[in-house]
Amino acid sequence: MLGLKLCGIILIIASTTGIGFFVGNNMKLRLEELKELKKILGMLRGEIRYTGTPLYEAFGIIGKRTKGAYADFFLQTAKELEELNGKSLRTIWGSLKEKSKESHLSENDWERLMQFGENLGYLDKEMQLGTIELYLEQIESELADGYVNYSKNSKLCQALGICSGLFLTLILI
Repeated sequence: MLGLKLCGIILIIASTTGIGFFVGNNMKLRLEELKELKKILGMLRGEIRYTGTPLYEAFGIIGKRTKGAYADFFLQTAKELEELNGKSLRTIWGSLKEKSKESHLSENDWERLMQFGENLGYLDKEMQLGTIELYLEQIESELADGYVNYSKNSKLCQALGICSGLFLTLILI
């Protein structure tokens, strides 16, 4: 009987601790995705500004240069933009929302990303660059806030996970 209680206590503490570490890790993964987006948009800005590459070609180049979650999306977008089967960039960009399920970005991050895509396709070169700059500033702000929050909140989540497990076992005993 004592062995069963001890096993239950260990499982409760381990699971709540795991949840705390999981939440803290999700914060870190969100920051990494924002950094990847920042890098991708920096490449897009360079392709548009310095080489004058059309948007569909720039997306293809970026899709080939990057790895990770967004590479396939940029390659697919380049292909669809080149074919332009009656779809606007706004419609094509909306398909990125499907990736939100596998992403660690917040709802607010996704909203801004969708707005960025809606504003990108129909503008001239200077307006596209301005849109990219604005979105890069927003990402930079989110990263700065995110690192401050991550350092505080990740440790807090981990500690809360451990403490809640201990508290729950005290209640159950």
